[in-house]
Amino acid sequence: MESSWLTSTLMLAILGITEPAVLHFSAIVSSSGDFNSSGSVPAINLALEMLQKQSALPEGYSLAYSMQDSECDQVESLNTFLSEVLRSNVTKVGLIGSGCSVAMESVGFINSNWNIPLISPEPLEAQPSNTRIFPNLFQLFPSGDNLVPAFVTLLSQFGWKRVFFITQDENLFISVSRSLNQGLLQSSVLWMENRISRTANLSSIQNLFGDEVDDFRIFYLNMYSNVARNVLCEASKRRLTYPRYAWITNGDYTDGWWKGGTSASCSDDAVANVLDRALAIQLHPEAPLNHTTDVGLTTQQFFSEYKAVLSSYQYTYVSALTYDAVWTLALALNASMHLIKTGNDSGCKSESGSLEAWENFTYSNSKMGCILKRTLQQVKFYGVSGPVEFNSDGTCVYNVVTILQYTKGPTEVSAESIGYIIGENLSYSIGHSILTVYPIIIPPDGTTINITKGFNIWITGVYYLWSSIGVLVSVAFGILNLVFRERKVIKLTSPNLNYFLIAGVLITFLSTYARLYPDITEHYVTIRCSLQNCNWLLSVIWHNLGKDVQSVLYI
Repeated sequence: MESSWLTSTLMLAILGITEPAVLHFSAIVSSSGDFNSSGSVPAINLALEMLQKQSALPEGYSLAYSMQDSECDQVESLNTFLSEVLRSNVTKVGLIGSGCSVAMESVGFINSNWNIPLISPEPLEAQPSNTRIFPNLFQLFPSGDNLVPAFVTLLSQFGWKRVFFITQDENLFISVSRSLNQGLLQSSVLWMENRISRTANLSSIQNLFGDEVDDFRIFYLNMYSNVARNVLCEASKRRLTYPRYAWITNGDYTDGWWKGGTSASCSDDAVANVLDRALAIQLHPEAPLNHTTDVGLTTQQFFSEYKAVLSSYQYTYVSALTYDAVWTLALALNASMHLIKTGNDSGCKSESGSLEAWENFTYSNSKMGCILKRTLQQVKFYGVSGPVEFNSDGTCVYNVVTILQYTKGPTEVSAESIGYIIGENLSYSIGHSILTVYPIIIPPDGTTINITKGFNIWITGVYYLWSSIGVLVSVAFGILNLVFRERKVIKLTSPNLNYFLIAGVLITFLSTYARLYPDITEHYVTIRCSLQNCNWLLSVIWHNLGKDVQSVLYI
């Protein structure tokens, strides 16, 4: 093998032909374990083919990669990375990390020690904007910071003031939960949270719905799709469905994620019943299908070709982002070659090492690593996933959040975009409104509702007028009865009986004020009940004691 390579090299030298320089990068995916992102591989292959067709790299250069399986495990991911940089005789110029957030976080901690960037199509567990922890991370997946205002806006849109989180016990979801909690506190939204592990058994899932859940009607599933499916299965047994309940999930799950799972006692149809009318918050970009891009394919063309070559790989929701990640690395390498050619090391002068051709790059060359990082920060293009651009922290600047809604059909559950949130503003898609999202009724959030019946203002005015006249007449007759009680005409009708009647009439008119008064305070309720009790007491005395009372009043 080695002699064959040597012979071909000598032949090329004799003929005066320069051998093409192949720059290698490592693609870390998860093709086993709890998370499968093997669908990133055909996306990488498509990107490399298009790079060759478009001549995106300078003449004489090409890109190649080696694939490693992280198994969605931190230890295995580190072993994989270290074997690539320590035991491989091929130097890598970068990493494409699609090996699940749990695994890639550990790689993101240490890859800067070898002066190579990690370009991640997926979100990492901690905040990627922390450049002290992730100095060489470039994340195409939009920042989780977009989730907080979008979540608060969504709750506000439907008037929800309380929500229950069910969070998977892993750093990615715990950090999301903490960010959301801070935002909800500032918005005066009441929240509670239960946590669940990735390997939770049936009894653990049942314990999620304790007595404290009874006061909540809005649930947010902050977890991976396989765990979410099992939670929804338990919810179906408790009939936590629309219109009495509402569910919010992550919008980054793959199609059909709600099918199958480990809950053998729960059918797909039962899960679909809970999922019907559920909302989903999607952070990753959703580019127009036929929009012209800078990467050789429209979004529609990419997905058409991608699905054609998917074969035995499992579809991943970050396939378009992975395609753009390869282009990001290629465009940054291309830009860095121009800087190297002109000897421009601006911003990297203090770094050790020298400007070399990339085929001569070594892991100890901090200057070259700095140059590549600098050009990555300046990358800006329109890819199949949408606009790609990084801020100074290496996080994608895309800030449009898509709101999806699941609806159950005769045979399938479909997810459709109903609107977009930019900042704190929700714009509905064409044909959608709050009435189409929840056509029967907006699910209540569990807050106790006090219903106060009102009256038409003109009817209220008439009631107040006649009640006022009645009070004034009653008071006038009371005064006349008191002043002229010794007159014969008053004695003939009995002053005591007149007092009794006037008191009843007066209380009746005053009760009208109490009934119409638009207040539900404790003080108001006390007054109203007292007047009603007096009315009731006088009525009981008059009707039940009959002639005995009447004879006493005539005395």
